[in-house]
Amino acid sequence: VAKAFLDGYKMYYPEAEVAELDLWERNLPPFTAARVQARNAAFYSEVDAGLAEAVHDAGLAEAQAASEWSEVEAIVAQFKDADTYVFATPMWNLGIPWELKKYIDFLVQPAATFSVKQLLCGQPGGLITGTEKDYVSKYFSAILPWIGLHDLRFFHISGETALDWPA
Repeated sequence: VAKAFLDGYKMYYPEAEVAELDLWERNLPPFTAARVQARNAAFYSEVDAGLAEAVHDAGLAEAQAASEWSEVEAIVAQFKDADTYVFATPMWNLGIPWELKKYIDFLVQPAATFSVKQLLCGQPGGLITGTEKDYVSKYFSAILPWIGLHDLRFFHISGETALDWPA
């Protein structure tokens, strides 16, 4: 279906440059702890310089952070360079395939694809648990009964940061 759509698109827009990205073939690396620390440094630098310095001092060497973050920046840049996007994906267990989720995790980065102020605006402490944007609780409520789990209770814990995590 996707190939037929793209073939038709190319016929209708012959001047369009089409870059196809097969996420299974691309095989993105995992979003490692080092990559999360590099992301947090970018996140906290937009919110609070003191927190950014504390995250930086918490352990990740600058060279490693730069290496981890540069791969994210390259993926984000490739995405931002496009004018049109076509996502051809199956639905797996009421969600998207993990390779697409991993790609989106690379794309959705504070200070790279969205403003942290945008995230925090209108949300106490930036929390989304228990709101219409809380997809995790909705997903668990939909999928877990399929495998026999019916008495579901959710406990939302917030206010935790990477600074609170044990090393």
